[in-house]
Amino acid sequence: DDLGVGCGPMDPLACAHGRVLHIRWPAASLRVLEGEPMVLAAGFGGAQPSRIILGALAANLHRADVAAAIDGWGELAERGADLLDEPVALGALLNQAQDLYDAIELPELAAPRLHKARAAIADLCTGSKFTGAGGDRSLVALFSDIGHQAEAGRRLHEMGLTAVS
Repeated sequence: DDLGVGCGPMDPLACAHGRVLHIRWPAASLRVLEGEPMVLAAGFGGAQPSRIILGALAANLHRADVAAAIDGWGELAERGADLLDEPVALGALLNQAQDLYDAIELPELAAPRLHKARAAIADLCTGSKFTGAGGDRSLVALFSDIGHQAEAGRRLHEMGLTAVS
């Protein structure tokens, strides 16, 4: 609600617990993680419904780039769950997840505002990527320094984004 972006069930779970979670679907097992990385989320406003992005991915599951991205995201999430106390290593995984997303050539996944925002804070964060279903709606970034996190929020705000840490 704070970012003005619609979301699925994972985001409210994280908000309700007030911390980073490791959620495994479809079994819906939930593990509250003890690590507390410094995270900044930003919303771009406007609507790009998740159903459009997820529909485009589902319609193209036969494509190697789509299948590789979906498999890769799962593997990166599993690896990331063990790296919450290592912001540099975890940030690298965020960047890898974004790279997998960017390798998919589907117009529904275009994200020029996301790329501009990521570039604006790249020198401050350990990593960043799309969040939620993807697209040009929102991003999440990880920081190892509270001052860098605050500066990133300021930069994103100057770009007209809503940023919440």
